[in-house]
Amino acid sequence: MSDEWISVKDRLPEVNEGKSDVVLVVTEDWFMFCAYWNGDFWIITANGSYMPDGITHWQLLPAPPPGVTQ
Repeated sequence: MSDEWISVKDRLPEVNEGKSDVVLVVTEDWFMFCAYWNGDFWIITANGSYMPDGITHWQLLPAPPPGVTQ
């Protein structure tokens, strides 16, 4: 797991079977939330809505605590 932010200008998460892994994203206003990239839009995992722009960076989520399954 890397704790470095990746610019969406440099790279987007890899899409497999229509979506990426869930990642932490940040907007230009520094609002952070979990989302996934479907190849066209960011999908916010909390409510399933899409956010087509405004996201500037993303990073992988950390591994879950011991004993917690994903």
